[in-house]
Amino acid sequence: ADSCKGSFELGGKHFSAMSRTRNLASAVFRRQLGRGSNIQTRLFLDDIVETDQYVFETLPLTVRFAANMCNSHVLAMCDEDGNVSITNTHTSTILCHLQPHGNAIFDCVWIDSDTKLATGSGDHSIRVSDVQTQQATFTLRGHHGSVKTVQARPSDPFVLVSGSRDGHVHIWDLRIAKPIMSATHTTSGVNFMVSPLFTMRNIHVNQLIPKRRNTKRIRVVDSQQSVTSCVFINDNTLASGGAQDGTVKVWDIRKIPAKPQPVLSLMLGDGCRSHGIASLALNSTGSKLLAGSTDHSLYIVDCINAERAEVLQYHGHQASFYVKACFSPDDRYIVSGSKDQKLHIWEVAIPGPSLWQLEGHRSEVNGVDWSVHDLSVLASCSDDMTTKVWRMERDEVLTDSAETNPPRRVPAVHHL
Repeated sequence: ADSCKGSFELGGKHFSAMSRTRNLASAVFRRQLGRGSNIQTRLFLDDIVETDQYVFETLPLTVRFAANMCNSHVLAMCDEDGNVSITNTHTSTILCHLQPHGNAIFDCVWIDSDTKLATGSGDHSIRVSDVQTQQATFTLRGHHGSVKTVQARPSDPFVLVSGSRDGHVHIWDLRIAKPIMSATHTTSGVNFMVSPLFTMRNIHVNQLIPKRRNTKRIRVVDSQQSVTSCVFINDNTLASGGAQDGTVKVWDIRKIPAKPQPVLSLMLGDGCRSHGIASLALNSTGSKLLAGSTDHSLYIVDCINAERAEVLQYHGHQASFYVKACFSPDDRYIVSGSKDQKLHIWEVAIPGPSLWQLEGHRSEVNGVDWSVHDLSVLASCSDDMTTKVWRMERDEVLTDSAETNPPRRVPAVHHL
């Protein structure tokens, strides 16, 4: 049965506008549809090949597949100059270019049934762009540093969360917006300005107590207080990670207006010294949280019983604050970028060193994403100025991809 109802047109092609359901029932259903046994999947993972390459004139920083099952082949690629290129990975064609910012885009998220893309930038703002009209429809301002992370509430695409180098987390509601007019206003639509609904300040600060001075204890705030990643575990629960304190904190957002205090703080690593948290990612059921640490390890935390369950540790890659990681769509695997120019893949059930390494990039691999509904497709971007699409080598996948799909050059988009 065709479950894709509603559509929008982009690049002359129609795409679905069906909302994504992330719950246990849908995960079980996908597995029953024939994801295959672990043995079959591991055989496919042994034969992952690079099938497409996009060459940029500036550094690509993040990649994100669309969330809708029927649009799972649509990929957003964001770069250091504030541009977004959206490509159809089935046909290897660029669908459109967006220009939401004039500074680096560090994170993005598809919202409103994949009809809009929210981007967080070094210009201290978040912008929401309509991918059909290719115009920014919302501008979110309130941060005083680069926006490092932006995510959407699972069941409500109008509610966003963002974290910044200023050390603050803002929660936004796009329904509370004011129309603005400017020299860039066009007839294609009004741009709305949004202010933070709630704010959590300095939530990942190392607080040191030095020697006494004038018999009074003084609290010193570490300058590296950046919030590097946020993710909704469910509609009311938020997890955050910081650049300095090495702690994953869990928050009940219903209590934020009164007094923002974490309901759980989990220090990852050996405890001898704190390492930064570079990325957070959630599995499809919301039961497992993946944290990438600058101690060159990945950690999986049980969201249901975080205080008592064992924290699983994975290693073998070389981490940095730009290296990201995520789950596979069937939740059995995790993939991470690495400073050693490789993608590293682990089986969740086998903690320890990575089981697979994908070679092809010529510099640090930072952004990675696995297609939300297609286990056979993943993407990566690198400091070598390229974004690559990788596929498991099966009957329907071309193996001699270098001759069939030559590298595609992504043109620079200049801001006026």
